[in-house]
Formats: sequence, structure tokens, C-alpha cells
Amino acid sequence: MKKLFILLAVIATIGCKAETNQDKKFRKIAERVELPGAVRNLSPSDAGDFWQLLVDNDLQLKKFDHDIAKRKGAEKEAEEKYASMPRFYARYNTYVDTALQPYADSLLATVGSPASTPAEGLYFISDYYPAAYTVLTDSAYAVCITTGLLFKPGVSDDLLKAIIARQIAHGALRHQLRYFYDEAISKRRRRTVGGFAIGLTLVAATALAVTEPEAFDDPYGDIYIRNQVTIEGGAPQRMPAAIYSPDQEYAADLVGYRFMQSQGKGDLYVEALRLLAPEFTTALVPETGDPNISQRIDFIKYIASNPDILNKKSEGLRRKQ
Repeated sequence: MKKLFILLAVIATIGCKAETNQDKKFRKIAERVELPGAVRNLSPSDAGDFWQLLVDNDLQLKKFDHDIAKRKGAEKEAEEKYASMPRFYARYNTYVDTALQPYADSLLATVGSPASTPAEGLYFISDYYPAAYTVLTDSAYAVCITTGLLFKPGVSDDLLKAIIARQIAHGALRHQLRYFYDEAISKRRRRTVGGFAIGLTLVAATALAVTEPEAFDDPYGDIYIRNQVTIEGGAPQRMPAAIYSPDQEYAADLVGYRFMQSQGKGDLYVEALRLLAPEFTTALVPETGDPNISQRIDFIKYIASNPDILNKKSEGLRRKQ
């Protein structure tokens, strides 16, 4: 009996430690990606106010805009990769459900988007698999929602608005271009460190040559794999969807959650994420390092249960940038 009590105590201790570690992980993520205080503390208001406050007060976005305007080295490389990404042309896309376009337009109008980086449109794509994603267009970006998500049991206008807001965040915060820029900066830093090591010894140079990734420019391999749109009755169609870092995925969730808060319905955001959860384990895409739906839900729950935890600390971090 004594051994049983000891075993139970050890299990309980491990469980507490795991929970603490998760809290620590989520706190660190929040410190990197949390929204400005002006947006976090926004009272229920007009959707347009939310988006304008978001882009006007995001110091990280302003710093990025300043850096990318240099158009040298990493900035030029990022813009070239961004320009090479395939674009979405709704007018010529045969999978856009045009009969649903009036409804799509009305939904987008209620969600809104920043005047400086507006969403070009919202489109429903004929696809039985429930999904939502942001696509690049010639002028900016657009949001796509599959009919499999639209007609999923339990879907409401409010839940769709939460999902749309999350996708607009990717476009409004220029996540795709920032992803390429961060990648280019990281690659240059690796080259600098590698060059220094090579200058020290031949052994170090050999070690670097062995460990250097061959495909650093495209760490995800085929960028479309995670964004396949499977048309019922036909072969999978590859849509020109964007790619993001794990932090950008969490940041977009925060925007979606804070947007719903600004509408007085923040508690609905977790329910919106549940709509996107795979119905069968076989529907899971290959592991890419991105947070899955369960992790994203836990993150938002953590943020919701700690509403004031970053009011001072995150603002101090932003002022230092």
C-alpha cells in the first residue's frame, strides 16, 4: 500500500510539472506575439476600430515595414521569394462557389479589415474537407473557406467571423513576407557563424559541411502539402495558400480571439477552432512543426484564464524593440 501511495504521488508530481511547463511555454509565446495593449484592452466596439488599432500600434510590424523598405540583401531576397509565390484569381477559379458570393461579401463586411492592408475578398471553395486559409492575390490577399466548413454541423455566422478574422490577421500583419524575411535573416546569420568557424580550423569547416541543411531555403519542402484542397469526385487541387511559422500561427489565433473579444464574444473563439479539428486521425497532414488544433486551443485557454498576465511585461518588451 505504501508503494502505491508513493507511485501516485510521483504521478501527481509529474502531472503538475507538465502543466507548469506548458504554462511557461505559452507565456513565452505570448511575450513574443501578444497584441498591443490598446487592442487587448479594447471595449466592445466597431470592427474597423479593432483593425486600425491593431496595425497602428503593432511596433513589430512597424519595425518590419522600416526594415523591408531598405530592399537590400535579406529584404530583397524576401521580396523576390514573395513575388514568386503563386497568386489566387477568384474570377477564373472554377472551384469558387459563385452562388454563395453575396453571403461571403456580407460576412467580410461585418468582419472588416485594415484600410492600409485590406482583404481583397472572401470566397467559398467547393471542397468537402473543412478548412480556411489565406491566399495571395496580385494586390494583397484574400480569405478562402471551404464549403465543407461552411456546412459543418454547428456552424454559425459568429464562428465563421472568428475564423475569418484569424485569416485576415495573416494578411494584415504581412505574415508571408515576414516569414521569408526572417528566413533570409536566419540564413545570413548561419553563414556568418559558419564563415567564422571555417576561418578557425579545417575540422570546424568539415563539421559544418556535414551538418548544414541542403534545403534551408524551403524547410517545409512542398509548400502546398498542408493546403491541399480535395474536390469531391476529383483529384486533389493544389491551391496557392501561404506558409507561416509556429509563432505566426499563434499570433493569428490571438488576433482572432481578441477580435471576438472586441465584439463581446471572445468565448466563442475556442469553439471556432474546434470546427477546424480533423474529424478522423487519417485526415491529419504531415508533421511540419506547426501547432495542432489542440495546442492552439490550449494556448487560447491559457490567454483567456490569464487576462492581465502580460499587460506590463509585454508592453515593456515592445518598448525595447
